[in-house]
Amino acid sequence: MQSEKEKSLMIFVVIPSYNAEGFILRAVDSAFISGANCVIVVNDGSTDGTLAMLQGHARFQDELIVVSQTNKGESAAANAGVDYICNMYSSKIESKSSPVYLCVLSADDFLHENSLEHLRCALEGDKDAVAAYPNWNWVNSAEEVLKYMSPEKYDKVSLLGKLRCLPGPGTLMRISAINGLNGPLRNENITFIGDLDQWVRLSRLGRFLKVPVLGASWTDHKLNQSKLIDGEVLSRDYRHLKTSVVEELTHWPSKEAKVLFEVTYNRTQAVILSPLGFFWLGVRHLFDSLNVARRNNLPFSQTGWKLLEIAGVVTPFAAPLARRFRRLRDR
Repeated sequence: MQSEKEKSLMIFVVIPSYNAEGFILRAVDSAFISGANCVIVVNDGSTDGTLAMLQGHARFQDELIVVSQTNKGESAAANAGVDYICNMYSSKIESKSSPVYLCVLSADDFLHENSLEHLRCALEGDKDAVAAYPNWNWVNSAEEVLKYMSPEKYDKVSLLGKLRCLPGPGTLMRISAINGLNGPLRNENITFIGDLDQWVRLSRLGRFLKVPVLGASWTDHKLNQSKLIDGEVLSRDYRHLKTSVVEELTHWPSKEAKVLFEVTYNRTQAVILSPLGFFWLGVRHLFDSLNVARRNNLPFSQTGWKLLEIAGVVTPFAAPLARRFRRLRDR
């Protein structure tokens, strides 16, 4: 039997959904068995059977709420779900005696039994933490495990300097922390890496906890968004992300993080842009990355020298580039 305190706890799961009829009910059901009290699915203008399936499911599940909007993208759909919670449950969120938590789950992923409850307990034990993230499985469409993913323990230098998205699927956050953000949870100008930008901005408000439990599964399938990435859009996303990181580094002026970020950002843009035909722009980013690393005496391995192999694939100028890289390396 639940105590009065347990009854007052609220764990919300928001699921942005677009043409996800093959996965959406699995995601919804997994959210409830993971410990969620309420699941809000934002139907982002689906043209398949997603909405009909959700409406049928909601007849038998009072705690399932379906919100529909025209197609605006995953970030806008996630924000719409958060806005719904903040509007409908404002008094509960403002009451400090009733903790409220949020997990944003992709429609093609799923949570594991009691996973959010484990993360909630971890957050209850650390009042300064704003989010808790678990280990997760990388699975195929048949739910066969392809790889067990155990993210590293949270470190702000890794997040801001190396742009490592440590919190993965199944992460739970305090909804009160979202009110401290400069703007909505997700930046709607970012298409593919909205979650990384979200974690960068949340990192100013408190630390993240790594909880060593299996919390979620990320599904690898042919329509997965990560397989449909547009390189030019991704490059634009990183420019938006740069704005967030630079702002956070202003509040947390770590020289180590700043140097690593300059290297990582330029290296990432070089990898994205070079195969797209923006070769010289990619090369400029590549040399910016290498020069920052050289000026700051970063170890050879940290500068991403494997980019030379990429240059060899995308350009006939690999030989002179190789000579230039070797001179830089040997200084």
